[in-house]
Amino acid sequence: MDDATATTPATRRRAAAVSEATERELAALRGQLLSAETALAEVPELREAAREAARLRDRVGLLARQLAEVVAELEARSAAVAERDAARAERDGLRGERDHLREVVEGLTGSVSWRVTAPLRRLRR
Repeated sequence: MDDATATTPATRRRAAAVSEATERELAALRGQLLSAETALAEVPELREAAREAARLRDRVGLLARQLAEVVAELEARSAAVAERDAARAERDGLRGERDHLREVVEGLTGSVSWRVTAPLRRLRR
């Protein structure tokens, strides 16, 4: 055997170790390549998700503005209802006072003294 073709056990062990290390590195690189390919495949999905998130943010903004408008309108209506209720209460109070005064007038005009003095009142006119 010549030196070029002869392999010693030490050389074979070194070659096996290098081969083993190369296989491990090759497996790691294949795993990284698979991860990179998976990430690249997800990029369009991520872009679409980002666009959807932007659309949803816009929708939330619109809904928030609409809600603010509705709340403002509700507050205005509540104030109007409170004013209406106060006006009704005042009206009811005035009606009660009117009815009381009518009773007083009816009591006076229906009294004996009112009837007795009726001719005097006619003479004064």
